[in-house]
Amino acid sequence: MDRNRHTGRCCTGWLGSRNAEHCLGKGHGSFTGWRALRRLKRDYPDSPYLFTTERQGPLTDSAVRKIVTRAGEVAKFAFPIHPHMLRHSTGYKLANDGHDTRAIQQYLGHKNIQHTVRYTQLSAARFKDFWKD
Repeated sequence: MDRNRHTGRCCTGWLGSRNAEHCLGKGHGSFTGWRALRRLKRDYPDSPYLFTTERQGPLTDSAVRKIVTRAGEVAKFAFPIHPHMLRHSTGYKLANDGHDTRAIQQYLGHKNIQHTVRYTQLSAARFKDFWKD
């Protein structure tokens, strides 16, 4: 995390390829609680991880899956929720907001543009004002 620029990098195995780094900025929804994140970093200065287990180690894929699944149950979703749904919802949100397909591809870490196009195909908002006079 860069406290001066209010930016950070999120490296995860379940958000794109294992080697991808995803930059998140001040305006990104993940950083609405920037002050809370700063407090966590202040309280645990020796940990390189933001989200940790009780023993200050990184969360495992299994732990993240359990947390997200439980959150879906608490929210009373009629279907099971899994972490990859967060990735899909991000893709659809970015497409519906009119972001460039190539930018979405890079953000999600897709090597093949066809994996990104699925998010833009369902977005009718992308055609709004398409033929402005």
